[in-house]
Amino acid sequence: MDAQVNPVDEAGERSRLPESQGVVIVKMTSPREAVLLLPLVRAWHAESQYRHLPFSERKFLAQVIKALQRRDDGATFYALHRGEAIGLIDVAAGEAWLSEGGRYATCLAWFVRPDIRASLLGGRLSGRLLYQARAWAIETGAASLFLNGTHGMRSSLSRLGKIMGHNVEIGLAEAGVGGDDRGRAR
Repeated sequence: MDAQVNPVDEAGERSRLPESQGVVIVKMTSPREAVLLLPLVRAWHAESQYRHLPFSERKFLAQVIKALQRRDDGATFYALHRGEAIGLIDVAAGEAWLSEGGRYATCLAWFVRPDIRASLLGGRLSGRLLYQARAWAIETGAASLFLNGTHGMRSSLSRLGKIMGHNVEIGLAEAGVGGDDRGRAR
């Protein structure tokens, strides 16, 4: 898989790459892109701990608009393959909430479509999405990236970092932003 961040022009529109490029990782810049993500987000909701609640397309679209208005604090990256969204990762960053200073990033959502997870592409795609979130976190000056396993799916993230319940902390120290480097993703 030759995943890359797809260039975005000044109007926020994604450049179309030829299909031969394989999987393309795109940073969401427009609410219009949320419509493309709807089938993927529905699949994620169906596997989540919230599957007993009805999925709200209206609420999802409203949250996307709100998130895009706060671009400094968060980013959503999604993977396209043959015109379909097959995975996403959503991250936010901010100061530690009970102390002065210290910037940390948190992964709010990390999902790869079930049929893709079951294929050889699944692990590589998950890694590329995590890499994009990690690179974004480093760019924002975060000391750590936290992966929170609250989506209801079982995962074995222990090799990535320090397990804290279903949470994993990936130190970003090798980027020169502080913290420590235990559990860094390679």
